[in-house]
Order: sequence, then C-alpha cells, then structure tokens
Amino acid sequence: MKITLLVGSICIFQISFAQTITNLSDADKTTAYVQAVTQYINTYKKDIHKTDTLFLEENSSTTNSLPAIYRSTRLISLSKEQVKQLLNKRHSLNLYRMEQVKCEDGIFSVTLTPLGCGFNKARNKYEYLYGGGYTAIFTFDGKKLVFQKIEEHGI
Repeated sequence: MKITLLVGSICIFQISFAQTITNLSDADKTTAYVQAVTQYINTYKKDIHKTDTLFLEENSSTTNSLPAIYRSTRLISLSKEQVKQLLNKRHSLNLYRMEQVKCEDGIFSVTLTPLGCGFNKARNKYEYLYGGGYTAIFTFDGKKLVFQKIEEHGI
C-alpha cells in the first residue's frame, strides 16, 4: 500500500512540474518578433538582396514591438490605407505579413509571408499576391527563447 501511494505521489508530482511550455510572456513574444525579422534580414537580405526598407503589414500584436531600424534596414509598419497611398505613387510594393507566435510540441515559430502588392487597373482593385514564406524556429531553454533556424517555404 505504501509503495502504491509513493508511486502515485511521484506520478502526480511529475505531471504537475514536468509540463512543456505552451505560451510565452509578452516580453518573450516581443523577442520572438524582433528576432524573426532580424534573422530574416541576416539570412535573406544581405549582399545582392540587400534592402534599405522592409515594409510590414500593420498588426498591433506583432509589429508594435519592432525597432524602427535594424542595422541599415528601416522597418516600416503600414496600415491598409497607407499601402493604398503608396501604391498610388508606385507600381508595386513588397509587403511582409508577420503571424503571431505559434507553439507546437514546445517549439515556437513566427512566420513572415512576403506579399506582392499592386493595383490591377483592369479589375480596378488592389491585389495581394502570396509568394511563399519564411518561418523562424525557436526553443525555450527555461529562461529565454533561443533562435534555432529559419525555414523557407514556397507556395
């Protein structure tokens, strides 16, 4: 009886304290968004792909925490109305949509989706064309998020 009680207590203790983390604090989410953008720039926007401005679709959950500049790249968050105004001045625009942090089996991810934006005169409407995406993968070491890699995925 005592052994059964001891084994049962150990199992309850394990279940209580050996859980996988499935959500993050606001500070950790901010870290994930900032690292997703900076790692994307470090990986894909260097040398011949260098860019001075990265336009991001405005999203109060993801883009408010980003710095205005990373290295020599300006990070500009645009509302839908601002996108339309820019497209009145230029032919097209590359816009990035940042998804909220996702968690699956203790692995955290943030996806950046590039969108080609333009005004279709024949249809008289603004269009967003999907062009694949990039996912920043993180683990949590018990204290902070740790960047692992960026995965590129097509359409």
